[in-house]
Amino acid sequence: MSRVTITGLNKHFDGKPPSVAVANLHLDIEEGEFVALLGPSGCGKTTTLRCVAGLERPGEGKISIGNTTVFDSAARVNVPPDKRRIGMVFQSYALWPHMTVKKNIAYPLKVRGMKSALKDGWVEQTARMVECDTLLSRYPMQLSGGQQQRVALARALVARPEVILFDEPLSNLDARLRDQMRTEIHELHQQTPFTAIFVTHDQTEALALGQRIAIMRAGAIEQLDTPEQVYEHPATEYVAAFIGLSNRLVCDLADGVWSVGEDRLSGAPLDPGWRGRAVVRFGPDHARLVRSTTELTPGETSVPARTADVEFAGTHMNVTLQVGDTRARARMLCGGQDAWTRHLAPGDAVHLAFHPAQAAMYKASTQTESGALDPVLPEVAGV
Repeated sequence: MSRVTITGLNKHFDGKPPSVAVANLHLDIEEGEFVALLGPSGCGKTTTLRCVAGLERPGEGKISIGNTTVFDSAARVNVPPDKRRIGMVFQSYALWPHMTVKKNIAYPLKVRGMKSALKDGWVEQTARMVECDTLLSRYPMQLSGGQQQRVALARALVARPEVILFDEPLSNLDARLRDQMRTEIHELHQQTPFTAIFVTHDQTEALALGQRIAIMRAGAIEQLDTPEQVYEHPATEYVAAFIGLSNRLVCDLADGVWSVGEDRLSGAPLDPGWRGRAVVRFGPDHARLVRSTTELTPGETSVPARTADVEFAGTHMNVTLQVGDTRARARMLCGGQDAWTRHLAPGDAVHLAFHPAQAAMYKASTQTESGALDPVLPEVAGV
């Protein structure tokens, strides 16, 4: 395993008009570190990955894997993909349909001329590591999606590459298999550390797998930090929206009173040192419904709302609310059969409560008020 260093990476695609896929990107990944690139479609995360792999040629910049420079626009260095000592796991699995599982896993060893590794049982060892050793004689068409992804992971690991690149590898799996494979990849990295770059649009995957997360926007990194820091201290409203703080209230402070449109906030005030209009972000899991402000707990703030939709989700209730001209969501435990929240109906008057300490506040601007910076992918991301 090796360190990965990306310096001043730029990638444009020709067209009418031309598009900027990656814009002056800098990223250092430590040896054995698992970094997730998170962002919506078109943010540049997959293009960055493909540049590291050698599948795309950047316009400018430098990429090093370990002590080897694999791309340098100034020095005119561009090492071919098969010489970069990387493993790659694709979204589509990309298994050879005419080869058995054993031959698929062995393929990187054969093309690299690693005959001793074949004799020493690297294929079987790697297959056991990802729990597909009982499938070696089968063909890809005889496997489930989860089994195919295990084989693809084994193929990426077998040659013991310096870096493993994951291009949204779990997006084609159903929810149960996606959770299972995510856990298995995490456990595998804990047991056998390897340097990894993991591309995803799913914030749940990024938070669970990444030792650091790079939130990308318009070809650049908006925030790079640990999952805890990104989730608890999102640097921008764009980051807050993407990591699941999907509830967005535009709040005004006048004469010491906070309000959302015509509705006053009750309970604990927002940041007392704030000046002017603020955008407040918090997640559905940090929201609570109360029937009146007398039910607020110490430190809670609330705003009047009306229910727009109520969904039963097993242990939880998912409630969509109308707060002035804004939609918000609350995800709460169901409670017992006699809990009042179980009997909510569209149009019911309630109060949406949250703790300001669990919310993120940002200076409102014309752009943010219009939602132009908001990727709005919380439901895709599993929030």
